[in-house]
Amino acid sequence: CVPIEFDAELVSLVNPEDGECGDSLMDVRVAIRNNGFFPITSLPIQFDMTGDINESFTVTYTGNLLEDEVDTVTLGTINSYWGGYVNVEATVSLPNDQLLSNDSLSIDSLVILPFQPSVDDLSFCDGEDTVTINALPLPNIIYNWYDVDTGGTILSTGNSLTVPTAGQPTYYVAYNDLADSLESTATGNVQTANGGNMFDLDVFSALTVTGFSVVGASTGLTDIEVYYRVGSLQGNENDQTAWTFVETVQNVNLQGTANFVKFDLANPIAMSPGQVYGVYLQPVTGNFSYASGDPLGSSLGINADLEILTGVTKAGLFGSTLNPRSWKGRVHYGSEGCSDIRTPVEVVPNTDTVVADFDFNELSHTVEFFNTSVNADSILWQIDTTTYTTDTVMHQFSQTDSFQVCLIAYGVCDIDTICQTVWSENVSVDEHSLAGSLRLYPNPTEGMFTLAFNQPHISDVTLRLIDMNGKSIWMEQLDAFNGDYRREFDRGDLASGIYMLQIHTNEGSITRKVTINK
Repeated sequence: CVPIEFDAELVSLVNPEDGECGDSLMDVRVAIRNNGFFPITSLPIQFDMTGDINESFTVTYTGNLLEDEVDTVTLGTINSYWGGYVNVEATVSLPNDQLLSNDSLSIDSLVILPFQPSVDDLSFCDGEDTVTINALPLPNIIYNWYDVDTGGTILSTGNSLTVPTAGQPTYYVAYNDLADSLESTATGNVQTANGGNMFDLDVFSALTVTGFSVVGASTGLTDIEVYYRVGSLQGNENDQTAWTFVETVQNVNLQGTANFVKFDLANPIAMSPGQVYGVYLQPVTGNFSYASGDPLGSSLGINADLEILTGVTKAGLFGSTLNPRSWKGRVHYGSEGCSDIRTPVEVVPNTDTVVADFDFNELSHTVEFFNTSVNADSILWQIDTTTYTTDTVMHQFSQTDSFQVCLIAYGVCDIDTICQTVWSENVSVDEHSLAGSLRLYPNPTEGMFTLAFNQPHISDVTLRLIDMNGKSIWMEQLDAFNGDYRREFDRGDLASGIYMLQIHTNEGSITRKVTINK
């Protein structure tokens, strides 16, 4: 057996948690573990968040992480006030790491709840009598809609509201229910002994418990076994058969007595009104905090939906009992509103005018096009016989010719189209035999310029000066020509702009831009 000498593991994303309320200064933390024999004193960590929030951190851990130890590293802060859906990619890079499969983590569609409801100001188009306002859809979230910023009555409940475009300029959206969690007050002195907590929940409204937040008397990763029973824990503290096992939640990273750590249940617990339920949370390793001084069954927190009652602590799974002891934590259920702030939504007419426009690079058999449209949400290129929808397009034309290229720009309420004539050559500059001798100067010019080249082989030569609409404004034909050619142009009559000088021989065509700038 050869022990692993170097292995750093990226254990988990500690913060933000899925379903956590946003904050303008939210810490980003990850847990790392040393699985190797030698201490880790320097560990580069790369963190990337994309989606509705985009942020990256590159941090080097500089502690002294011994074998089998776990530590939590704060990478930085993000502004998550307006929340949204994010993706996370993180990696640790330990030199000489012998096990690379545990060096990274990837999380898709992690939800950070907006501190206040997130809705963009809404515009409507001419001719629309009604418009639908949509709040950011989020799991377990219900919204209330109002026509005033305080008081008033609820216009509607749900993710959206359809309103007339005339008369009411502003509407307001708020979270439907802020009582998504109830925290134990746990009065008395917070203790740090014994393992798990038993407590009762007196339920007033139908609800489904989706998770808990616990406070660790210890730190580090632990699995948590979750049990419940219909009826009070009292008299059933040591009878395992009286309890229903829910699940084992793995890798909960306890953060000590000063920090709540939330975990979600894969199997939420449905509870009925008018019923008392016993709950038992037991860490496989480590300890939870508790408080003493509250009589058994006394209230530790109450709202319109439920009440938390003082219970006991357990030394090991259904082990020794300390009675009474008050659980320190939170019960999570139902919707997850973060504040009672009403977010205003302006309903205004859309006056943005779409202007379609595009540019392209030097002409060749392959032409690169760039969308430069204004106020366009999407575009459609019509090039040759092909359509494209991206902002930048590389297109190869099939032959030397002029082509009409059109771009259609679509806005919320408007549409615009522009078409330009583009000249394409199917022989590149470098392939043409006269390319090395071709001279066109000065360029840019005010109108006077010189063209010179050497045609090494006998060939019919056609020269054209073409404007950007494809119109030929000058042409010269040379039959059976070879040798040196030189011509001085005086085209002060031409307007400022881009023109194309094309030379066609038996080999193909070569084109150069002439820029007239007065």
